[in-house]
Amino acid sequence: MPSEPPSPSETPITFTLQQYEDQIAKKIAEAESKFKTAHDEEKTQLGQQIEELRKRAANPEQALQEARATIAKLEDALTREGNSIGGDRMEAARQALEAGDFSIADTLFAEIEDQEMLAVERAARAAFSRGEIAAQDIRWADAAEHYARAARLHPNYEHLFYASEFAWRTGDYDKAITLGKDLLKITKTEYGETHEKYAVALNEYASSLQDTGKYEQSEPLHKQALEIVKQTIGEAHPNYAIHLNNLAGLYFVTGKYKLAEPLYLQALEIGKQTIGEAHPDYATNLNNLAGLYEDTEQYDLAESLYLQALEISKQTLGEAHPDYATRLNNLAVLYRVIGKYEQAEPLYLQAIQILETTLGPDHPNTLTVKSNYESLLKTWEK
Repeated sequence: MPSEPPSPSETPITFTLQQYEDQIAKKIAEAESKFKTAHDEEKTQLGQQIEELRKRAANPEQALQEARATIAKLEDALTREGNSIGGDRMEAARQALEAGDFSIADTLFAEIEDQEMLAVERAARAAFSRGEIAAQDIRWADAAEHYARAARLHPNYEHLFYASEFAWRTGDYDKAITLGKDLLKITKTEYGETHEKYAVALNEYASSLQDTGKYEQSEPLHKQALEIVKQTIGEAHPNYAIHLNNLAGLYFVTGKYKLAEPLYLQALEIGKQTIGEAHPDYATNLNNLAGLYEDTEQYDLAESLYLQALEISKQTLGEAHPDYATRLNNLAVLYRVIGKYEQAEPLYLQAIQILETTLGPDHPNTLTVKSNYESLLKTWEK
């Protein structure tokens, strides 16, 4: 489920690309070191953290732009709280932020939360800022908690959106559905039912319903969101392609392949014209369409798209990334289905190695690929 990026800021940030890449590399090394001695539950979260860090490392310019936008927002938030912080501490926090260190700002916002709970809106802003810090640090469980507190104290569009989004990311779908209902209600009141933000709220709610198997409730919401986006930003926009993919994904999981295919094809063409063919999201679009062709026994088409998606992921994310492992697994599954067992086996083994290193041996994705490999061995008599 896509999330809305922070709004760009015109405030100059001195945090350089090299500094950011060095920081990401350091965080990856620290997370991988912790992973070796972590307990099973910790390994799952560390695996997710490593996966997200590697995504940022694969596209550092975009990740740095988002980090800079977050830093600018946090500086604005600190400025608003200037009277209670003090000049010296604010300057220390500002300098740390511009060097990519969120810890001092986090401490200040934590103090504001503790001291100002009676000033509800102010405490909510502090909780939300802590959520942004946790999200930047890829502490999604902490981010979900902070965003939920902000939404509870002051339920506006931004607070509810991120609370719902991170409840979904952490797998708390029931909470995401509850927050999604509140988000829809307040978005309708603040922006109306023809605004793009209302389409975002519809998608947020629909995706949570879909992930709990409530497909009939999800479908009309996806359709309504798609129509709103079509009317507001047009059909030649990456966000329109996202909504096409979401609706197509619903049709795919419910076996409505004839409805899903044209939507996937349209999303693929929009992506080609907007983000280009050398982009991880374009690879995802290819992979989605390949899955449909595989399920409808159009194996030559499926293989071609899987191979293309695999190569794009290799060039953009690298061969040590969990998404690359997913591409390997998908191609291996196809080869098993069509009896190309010798071609499937090395793909499974490579995928398992990547996932065990990045996500851990007990992560659901790792276990799925291992199960697929075991199915291959049971079918294939060497």
